[in-house]
Amino acid sequence: MYTSNDLTLSMFYSSTIAEETGNKIVTLTVQTVGPSAEVLQISKLHCITDENKTKHYSIGEQFIANGSDPLLTSIESWCRDNSAPLIQELMLEVMEFIFSNINQNATWIGQYGMKIFENEPVTKRIPDSVLHNGSSENS
Repeated sequence: MYTSNDLTLSMFYSSTIAEETGNKIVTLTVQTVGPSAEVLQISKLHCITDENKTKHYSIGEQFIANGSDPLLTSIESWCRDNSAPLIQELMLEVMEFIFSNINQNATWIGQYGMKIFENEPVTKRIPDSVLHNGSSENS
């Protein structure tokens, strides 16, 4: 079982326009990474902007490497249960990154899109209530 000190988060940004509707679709891929750099949990968070500029928030694909681990399942549930405010908060961070950090030498784009951050401690990004709900050995 993992503790919060074992885990870090990485986030990637990608966007597209749906051909059939013209909706703008942003996908934020948030990965929970273990102590050996293994991806343990993935949540794809979507912000869909329609032709009226109305934003809709949803959870896309989710993956969890060990559904018996209480901390991983707690993180997965938190992403799902708090999708709109979480996506709004992360989108602000994406915009800040785009306006201040993009350059040829430091911006990485991979299979999930543009890397916004990586190796951030979960304790810095996820509320204590979620971390303590998932594990009794968080420190």
